[in-house]
Amino acid sequence: MIGNGSAPPGAGTRLLIADDHPTVHAGLATVIHAEKPDWEICAPATDGREAIARATELRPHLVIMDYKMPHLNGLETTGEIHRALPDIEVLIFTGTQSRHALAEAFHSNARRCVLKSEGPPDLLRPLQSIRHPARLPSPRLTPLSEASRPPPPAPPP
Repeated sequence: MIGNGSAPPGAGTRLLIADDHPTVHAGLATVIHAEKPDWEICAPATDGREAIARATELRPHLVIMDYKMPHLNGLETTGEIHRALPDIEVLIFTGTQSRHALAEAFHSNARRCVLKSEGPPDLLRPLQSIRHPARLPSPRLTPLSEASRPPPPAPPP
């Protein structure tokens, strides 16, 4: 507790990791626990259907959602979670870099999209900014609503 009796930012944050690769899940959990030991990793989900069931049962604050998973992909799963549980925030975790994928993630109601090739700080900053948006502005982290806009026209030759 902080001196005024309130919980520190992020305290009590529950997180669900939905990824069909156990090594990715374990790696994410290790990185998050190292930097945010007060965050609770609820349970793993290895496919879209399991992610929906775990989110419904455990009510995490945040979900890290793999873009490609069995049964329901990450975008379909994000949409289902958002419809049933609109207060749960979802971050799409992907190896796909296309603008089309970013636009799809935005339309599924994901709050952010992080590439799997990024380092731990590039995962933790958006997780924190989703949880406490006013506390962590960052010019490198573009909300999906901005990332899905078409690029500006190229200057004339």
